[in-house]
Amino acid sequence: MQFFLAYGIITMERGDMGKRIEIDISKIKDDRIKRLVTLAIKHDISPTSMAHFIGVSYATYNRFQQGRTVPQSENTRAVIDNIIKKLK
Repeated sequence: MQFFLAYGIITMERGDMGKRIEIDISKIKDDRIKRLVTLAIKHDISPTSMAHFIGVSYATYNRFQQGRTVPQSENTRAVIDNIIKKLK
């Protein structure tokens, strides 16, 4: 997988699947989600897997990625912080 960052937009290209995904980091409201998304891309962790690790649905993680919502639960925020520490 290759990824590029330009103008606050991360573009991912997965060679094995031929998919191209763009995530506008500037739209993400929560700094911890920005870090999480960036680290997930860096470590080639799919959104589905990351949602599973956090303990939320794919739809919820997708809303986090798109900046439409932020984690409300203190437990969810704590899990995200632990994942960020492990991936650094």
